[in-house]
Amino acid sequence: MSLSELLERISLRQHRRDEQRRVDYHDLVLNVAAGEEPDEDVVDQVLRETGMTVEQLGRDVELMAKRLKWRETLNTRGPLIRERDEIGKKIAKADKVLEEAERKHEEMVQPFVSRLFSIKQGLRDADEAEQRLRDTSLDKAVLTEIADVSRRANDASKRRSELEDEIRSLRAWSDSDAIGAEQAPYPGHAEELRERSVQRKQRADSLQPKLAEVETTLADLRQREQSLRERLLQP
Repeated sequence: MSLSELLERISLRQHRRDEQRRVDYHDLVLNVAAGEEPDEDVVDQVLRETGMTVEQLGRDVELMAKRLKWRETLNTRGPLIRERDEIGKKIAKADKVLEEAERKHEEMVQPFVSRLFSIKQGLRDADEAEQRLRDTSLDKAVLTEIADVSRRANDASKRRSELEDEIRSLRAWSDSDAIGAEQAPYPGHAEELRERSVQRKQRADSLQPKLAEVETTLADLRQREQSLRERLLQP
């Protein structure tokens, strides 16, 4: 064996030992980072053979722990991509179903939409015709009676509001007097409040028939006015 061959073999052997030391150190770092507790003698031997320090080992373990987590995150990419693609296919399929449904819906409702537009136009024409019939009525007697009935209905409506306000106020005052009577410090004052409470309640009760009568009158007048206005629509 020549000297050059011998030196080459020695160099190759050293290279293999160095490579093995790097592998051993990497495996040590990986195992510690993964949570395994290595044998102290093994750790001491690996550090001695690689020339690494405990501090360097600690830093490398810390970095390896991060790399393990990053690798775990990276490993999720494939399944996520497959899930994303599958969901994309389902969405695309659903979109096609929706498009078809929308097309059928458009075909179904289009005749109704067109007819509805015509109906709305017809209703506007009918409203305009009604107004023109009212404005051009030749029955002056009906117009005069409508004005009279409308005036009386407005008066009745005003009277109804007045009676409702008065009844509401009387009942509120009656309730207030009743509460005051319970809290009055003197018997004489309490009796006076109770009597006034009763009087106001009685007054409110006495107005109810009048209110009912006014409401009946108002309803009759509104009905009469409506009937008269319908007559204006006759040619």
